[in-house]
Amino acid sequence: ERELQNRIAAVDRQAQEVERKIAAIKADRELLQADFLQRKEALEREYKGAIDAAKAAAKAQNSGDLHRALNSAHQQKSQIAVAAPTVVCDKLALGDSVRYLGAVGVIVSLAGDRALIESDGKRIYAKLSQLKLAPKIPPQRSRITVEKPQTASVKLDLHGMRALEALEALEKFLSDSLLAGFDEVMVYHGIGSGKLARAVREALANHPQVLSYEDAPPNMGGFGATIIKF
Repeated sequence: ERELQNRIAAVDRQAQEVERKIAAIKADRELLQADFLQRKEALEREYKGAIDAAKAAAKAQNSGDLHRALNSAHQQKSQIAVAAPTVVCDKLALGDSVRYLGAVGVIVSLAGDRALIESDGKRIYAKLSQLKLAPKIPPQRSRITVEKPQTASVKLDLHGMRALEALEALEKFLSDSLLAGFDEVMVYHGIGSGKLARAVREALANHPQVLSYEDAPPNMGGFGATIIKF
C-alpha cells in the first residue's frame, strides 16, 4: 500500500509539472502573438506610407516632382525593417528576480518587450520597462510578500480603444486585479462590430489565471460586458 501511495504521489508530481509546462507554453504563445500583432501594425503603417509616396510619384506632372516623390517613396521603403520575432532584453533573462508594482517574482518567459513573471504562485504579465532587477530569491524562501496596487479597480472600460491598446490595458488590469486579490472583475468592451469583444475573449481564454468568464447580466451591460473570475 505504501509503495502504491508513493507511485501515485510520483504521478501527481509529474502531472503538476506537465500542467506547469503547458501553462508556460500558452503564456509564451500569447506573448509572441501580442508581439507579432504590434510589429504587423507597424509594418502596415510603414508600407502604407511607401505606397502613398509611390502614388504621388505616379501623379507627378514634371520630372522634378517625380524625382522628389520617388526619393520619398524609396526613403519610406528603406525604413521598413522586419525584426526578429522575439527579442530578449539585454539586462533581463529567464530566471531573473524582478520587482513589479511592489511585488517580487521570477521571470518565466520573455517575448518582445513583455515578460511573464511568477510571484507568490500567480503569473503576471508586464512590460520590460516596468520591471527592475531584484536580489535573487533564496530557494528556501518561496513565500513572497506582495503589496496591493493602490489604483486597482474591479471594473475596466475599453470603449473607444483599438484592439492592441485594449489588450495592453486588459493585461495590466488582470495583473493588478490578481495582485489586489480580487476573485471577480468586470470588463466593458461594448458590442459594436464584435471585434473588440472577440479579442478580449481570446485573451481571457489563454490567460492561465482566469478560471472562467461570461456575459454580464442585462442590467450590468449584457453582451457589452464580460465578468471574469480568478
